[in-house]
Amino acid sequence: MGIWSFKEAAEVLELAESSARRWVYSLENAGYQFGRKEKRRKLTDEDMIALLKLKLLSQRMNLEEACAVVSDENINPERVVMIDSDYEVAEKEFEEELFKLDSSIFWEGGIQSIERVKEMWTILKQKEQHS
Repeated sequence: MGIWSFKEAAEVLELAESSARRWVYSLENAGYQFGRKEKRRKLTDEDMIALLKLKLLSQRMNLEEACAVVSDENINPERVVMIDSDYEVAEKEFEEELFKLDSSIFWEGGIQSIERVKEMWTILKQKEQHS
């Protein structure tokens, strides 16, 4: 399991570091729990997946609502999703790729795995515009 700095997280999320920190604080306020080491937050691969989900959801709802959804999914990860459109299929594929990102990074390396997630993000955004 990898540990990410806020700077690394911001780069992957294509955000300013201050925005990444704000998102982490917002997620904590919604009930999401980050690990801590010596009173400092440590961002794990699972946390990165949550932050990527937050980025996806924040395109469709405000930050507070998106944080509530991500926090709730963190508590109930066995959620069943009904799929009935191209966008929802692409969204489900994107989520699945995010869930296996930690093992992909381990087995394939960070750059390839992150590039694949970025490509899927682009496809998802295109489908969102057409739905």
